[in-house]
Amino acid sequence: TRTALLNMVTVKQEPFSGKPSANSGDWSGGKGILPARETLGPLFLMSTTPAFSIVFFHVCANMDGNFLAFASLCLKDGLFSTIYSVWPTPWDASVWKMILSFLVFELILQKYMPGKEFKATVTPTGN
Repeated sequence: TRTALLNMVTVKQEPFSGKPSANSGDWSGGKGILPARETLGPLFLMSTTPAFSIVFFHVCANMDGNFLAFASLCLKDGLFSTIYSVWPTPWDASVWKMILSFLVFELILQKYMPGKEFKATVTPTGN
């Protein structure tokens, strides 16, 4: 029965050509269903993630995790003015001390505590 199960799940492997084929079974192997997914999707994620992260932190830290209260605040004052009011200032000295201390800490770790080089198997798409 084990051989019968193995025969049922055997996948035909194509030789590696450097490009994913459309019928490879890989989720990224085709053109995709969304137009311009190589440009608009990443741009959307890069532009919305900082705002979402700051709003999420503000709601959890200052509003006891009450997203409905944040939504009502947005309805009352407007979305952009609410986000502007919770957005942290980049000129705060304590913030820069935290960032610079984290930077120094990471530099020390990378310089004096390097890990072993790790090589993984190559994926079918060449990554």
